[in-house]
Amino acid sequence: MENETLNQEQSAAQNAEAETTEIEKVYPTTPDADGWYYEDEGSEALGIESKETDGDLFKRVKLSGNRIAIVRELLSPEVRKAKGLVGKNPDKLEIAFASLATEIDGKTIPMPEYDYFKARDFNKIIMASNQLNF
Repeated sequence: MENETLNQEQSAAQNAEAETTEIEKVYPTTPDADGWYYEDEGSEALGIESKETDGDLFKRVKLSGNRIAIVRELLSPEVRKAKGLVGKNPDKLEIAFASLATEIDGKTIPMPEYDYFKARDFNKIIMASNQLNF
């Protein structure tokens, strides 16, 4: 009788565990109505969405203050322009790329203004730009 009760308790516990097990998410996710999706778990954790339009890739990140940044792939002339912006300071190349590739709420932000961004916003934009342009 004790074995039967123990088996019933174990079976009930296994059933409860099976019911609470989450379904594994598949990446890339299904695009939303506007075509944005998450490429992988890391991008979703960071809030970096992706979209492809006519062969061009874009990233979208939500920033503080309900602002939206859209980052695109750079063209080769823009890469040369970025290298010219940084001159002999190659440490700023990522910022130059991000500045040229990003619009925040539809506006391009000059490279020096990135020095005043909140670190979280700055890092999201740099990561999205790096995914597309490095």
